[in-house]
Amino acid sequence: MRLVLSYCFVSLMLVFMVALNLNCQRAKPLPPLLEPFKPLLIRLSPDEYPSFMDTGDRDALIRAVKHQTAYFSQLKHSKNYSWGKNTISSEALRMSLEKFLRILEDEEEDIDALIKTHFDIYQSRGENGKGAVTFTGYYLPQVEGNLKADEEYRYPIYHLPDDLIIKELKPHGPKKAVRIENGNKYPYYTRKQIDQEGVLRGRGGEIAYLKDLLDCYLLHVQGSGTLILPDGTSMQLQFAGSNYLPYRSLREEMLKDGLLSPYNASMESIHTYFTEHPDKLQLYLNRNKRYTFFRIQKGEVVGSLGVPLTPERSIATDKQIFPSGGLSYIVTTVPVVNSSGKADKAIPWSRFALNQDEGGAIRGPHRVDIFWGIGDHAREVASHLNHPGKLYYLILKDSNN
Repeated sequence: MRLVLSYCFVSLMLVFMVALNLNCQRAKPLPPLLEPFKPLLIRLSPDEYPSFMDTGDRDALIRAVKHQTAYFSQLKHSKNYSWGKNTISSEALRMSLEKFLRILEDEEEDIDALIKTHFDIYQSRGENGKGAVTFTGYYLPQVEGNLKADEEYRYPIYHLPDDLIIKELKPHGPKKAVRIENGNKYPYYTRKQIDQEGVLRGRGGEIAYLKDLLDCYLLHVQGSGTLILPDGTSMQLQFAGSNYLPYRSLREEMLKDGLLSPYNASMESIHTYFTEHPDKLQLYLNRNKRYTFFRIQKGEVVGSLGVPLTPERSIATDKQIFPSGGLSYIVTTVPVVNSSGKADKAIPWSRFALNQDEGGAIRGPHRVDIFWGIGDHAREVASHLNHPGKLYYLILKDSNN
């Protein structure tokens, strides 16, 4: 009997200890399953608004706004675009631009006061949650090329291949490119496979051939450019797609390996290094698996929306965060390039700009690429620009309700 009672007592104690242990575990706070929501665009209170001062060409700004307004007006149905982690309608963007245009065209009005009266202002959260955004530049390169290959013109520029299939999981979301072989899907060919192994060679996809491999690569990075043919005529090349493989910056790879100085990592320095070490160029280019394909473009230079780009007024951003065609305001500094091609100082720079393009390396709330146009000045400024600043977006009050 004592044995039975002892057994029951021990069993009850075990049950009590298990229950106590469970209660202690239950009392501990559970770790959060998801990180707390952090808005990528932060609505500012009126006392946080910046001073809106634009020292650029007003006519160019009006032209850029009209191009974008025309795009929205031609849409048959309203679209939704990314707005941080939310969305905003194309109609709200159109109404905002039309109001802004009326303000611009009345030169007697106080632009700063009218914007603060009629618009809500949002700021990009940036890299550190405090609004820090890095501004870089891009331009339209002019390169020598030929429609036929010979000993001088050896490096091909390709149309978008027929066997490249672009997948987009959601509108304005990340893309990937695949090819199908024997019924199986594979990632599309890398830069090494295309440039070095020649997997596309002889398939009829060549648009033209360039003299210089580095020029060819820079055309890929910029996404569009002008081809100058031997007879003096020109051909406009426009981005048609890519293999959407990971992008790695040539400049960053060279800095990592100590081939460039952090204080002089300009495009001129890159050109100089590979002129002296031509055997290393393809090896470094291969580190960037991303490969760009082109189409022939007639007329003006256009961005990813098909809207003409305006120098210093068009920007490329991450379309998963910022609205296509949205009105932004930039505060940063830009380099002043001297006669020897070096940037010896930077000056304050603030502009209204339109979200009209995108770029493979432009990802996150902390990256913006400013279009600088065509020619040597555009190339020099764009190649030196890598400056911090702030990015704001303007939306007409009550337009997205």
